[in-house]
Amino acid sequence: MNPAVVWPDLTPMQADGLACVICRANYLTARGSAHRPVGYAPGGGQVFACLGACEQALTDPWVEWVCDDCTTAYGWHDTEALGTCPCGGYLRPIGPDGFEVTS
Repeated sequence: MNPAVVWPDLTPMQADGLACVICRANYLTARGSAHRPVGYAPGGGQVFACLGACEQALTDPWVEWVCDDCTTAYGWHDTEALGTCPCGGYLRPIGPDGFEVTS
């Protein structure tokens, strides 16, 4: 992921670098959550993504969905079979560059 990417449509926590741009994990309450910089908010603040599934969602073109609750990453063929994440969480669509797809 290019760290010079500017991420649009972030929550205030994400824009301040206090939450993951993929799963929205709050780094203030999720102590010990490993994360890395993945770009900048429109105002210039550095933004981060959790290591693991969220990082995979940014770098693996196969990944098209990430669960908001357990942060498991899925490809399109997985979600057709599953419908929802086994944990019961919401599967959020992710575009080819890691951006959330909006309709």
